[in-house]
Amino acid sequence: MFIPVVERSVTLAGECRKTFVCELCELPFEYDHRRHVVVKENFFSFSLTERSAFAKLRSRAEKKLESRLQRELEIVPCPRCGWVQSAMTAYRRRTAFSVLKTLSYVSVFGGIGMSAVFWVVAFKDRIAEPGYWFFASMFAQLGIFGTIALWLLRRLLLRSTDPNRKLLRNGRN
Repeated sequence: MFIPVVERSVTLAGECRKTFVCELCELPFEYDHRRHVVVKENFFSFSLTERSAFAKLRSRAEKKLESRLQRELEIVPCPRCGWVQSAMTAYRRRTAFSVLKTLSYVSVFGGIGMSAVFWVVAFKDRIAEPGYWFFASMFAQLGIFGTIALWLLRRLLLRSTDPNRKLLRNGRN
């Protein structure tokens, strides 16, 4: 049976003004915070009318846009002293280089998982050959050391991209 599927999408853009008081010089300042969202979904062509499909997508897009406008921050330095506020740097630390964080989880669980596969094969077949034990321990070690290396790389990259580093070095704290 053929069931026609139609992809629909809604794109919304929005902006708000974010207000901060500088932590260093106590100057209040604002910036325009802009975001856009795209929500896509596949519908069975006979399941929803065109209006209800777009109304559902628009509602989801509005909620997503509102959430992003409230939750996300941009790195905007103080216009007077150039200091980047701690809330902005904390948001950046949470979101920057998240691929490395994900890869570190994949590394540790993948390494331990492959190690477990070799252990199961060795015990199932009652093979006591050194090759199985070597590969089992090698995958576990690669997973653990890979995770540590990726974690250290992420920490180093975050530290080297601190927006206030130059100001601290020049003694403007």
